[in-house]
Amino acid sequence: MNVLINEEGWDVVRCDDNNTPFSIPNKEKFFIEKAIGLYKEETEDIANLISEIGFKEIFSAGCGCGFLEYNLKKINPELIVKATDFNSKSIERLKSVFKLCDSIETFNILTDNYRSSDDLLYLFFRIDTEIHDAEWLNVFRRMHTDKARYILIVATEFLTFERFIKETIKGVLRGIKGYTFCGYIRTKDSFEALWGDYYKIVKLLKIGSLNGYLLKINK
Repeated sequence: MNVLINEEGWDVVRCDDNNTPFSIPNKEKFFIEKAIGLYKEETEDIANLISEIGFKEIFSAGCGCGFLEYNLKKINPELIVKATDFNSKSIERLKSVFKLCDSIETFNILTDNYRSSDDLLYLFFRIDTEIHDAEWLNVFRRMHTDKARYILIVATEFLTFERFIKETIKGVLRGIKGYTFCGYIRTKDSFEALWGDYYKIVKLLKIGSLNGYLLKINK
């Protein structure tokens, strides 16, 4: 298993005081400087969706460094922004620098409970590669049981034929040279099967250059 997909591994990366693409700066000033301008198109597209539907709160699961969430809050100060991730030390670091956020807390999408509200949008932004299909289906089953109404899930990327060939070659090399596993990449059809019959697609979106799906609970 890749060290980056367990809690300790991500804490090491997120709390690295060197300025890396995956690290959370240790000062508010540096956090803001790093966040400004990141995910510009993605932030605008999500903000437009929030305005169009009328959501009042966004719950971001797997917020990482919190840069997207920071820019959402800057665009719409009235929006209640909740940033969450499963790694505790990273969340403590983020709390110390992301002062604008309404709530920053640890949250495990596999085991923690969800809330039911027409005003609340759950956001899964580019975390689809982190867990396998059966785990995702269980996430959506649990969300359905808890009556979480709306979800925006944004895919990291889809597996094309060309990418399949590349990944196959990497798989062979991994077996030979010990290459590290870096996540689950799916075709468009297999991605759209993750939520089973628990949710339905109500809107297909472009979130920047990424593919986004607004899902609504199937009653």
